[in-house]
Amino acid sequence: MTSFFQQETGADAFTTGLVILPLTIGVLFFSLASSKLSNRIAHHRLISIGFLIALLSSYYLSYQFDLNTQVFDIIPGTLFLGMGLGLALPLTANIILSDASSDKQSDATGIMSTSANLGSSMGTAVIGIILILGTINGLYAAYDQIYPNQFTKGQINEKLAVYEEKNNTTYDVLKGNENTDLYTIINKTVRNAMKTAFEFISIIFLISFIISLFIKPLKLK
Repeated sequence: MTSFFQQETGADAFTTGLVILPLTIGVLFFSLASSKLSNRIAHHRLISIGFLIALLSSYYLSYQFDLNTQVFDIIPGTLFLGMGLGLALPLTANIILSDASSDKQSDATGIMSTSANLGSSMGTAVIGIILILGTINGLYAAYDQIYPNQFTKGQINEKLAVYEEKNNTTYDVLKGNENTDLYTIINKTVRNAMKTAFEFISIIFLISFIISLFIKPLKLK
C-alpha cells in the first residue's frame, strides 16, 4: 500500500503514513483487548474470528485500488485488517507456549520468533513477486483490450522497459494525460496488480482461518 500511494498517486510520506495508521491502531488496540476477550471467548475461537475479519478485509481491499483511489477509500479495510490481526496474532503465542513444558519455554520462544521473522521476510518477497506478475498480466490484458492484436508481448515489454528507465512515478507520467489511452492502460494495470496481490493475501488468511479451526482449546488454570 505504501508503494502504491507513493509510486502511483504521488502521495507524500505523511499521507502514506496516514494510510497505514488505521491498520496500526487496529493492531494495537485489539492486541490489548484480545487478552481481556479471551476470558470470555476461547482462545482458538478468537484466533478464528481474527483471521476471518482479516480475510474479509483483505478481500474488500482487493477491489479498492486504481489511480483514483483516495486514502479514505481504504481506511475501513485497513482498520478492520488491523483489528483482525490484533485479535489473532497475540493469542497464537499463548497457544504455542502453553504446549511447551517449563524447560522448553526458551526453545519455543526462539522458534516462534524465528518463524515470525522468516515469515515476514518471505512474505514480503513472495507478495512482491505476485505484485510484479499481476502488473505484467494486467498490462498485457489492458493493451489487448485497447489495441486488440496490435502489439506482441515482446513489444509491450519493450515499452515497459522504456518506462522503467525514466525512473518517474506514475503520477508524474500521467499528469495532464488523464483522458488518454495511456491513462486507461496504466489504470487497468495497477488495478489488476493490486487486486492480484490482495487476493493472494486473502488466500493466506483463508488457509490460516481453516487451520485455526483445528486448534485444540487452551486449558486455563
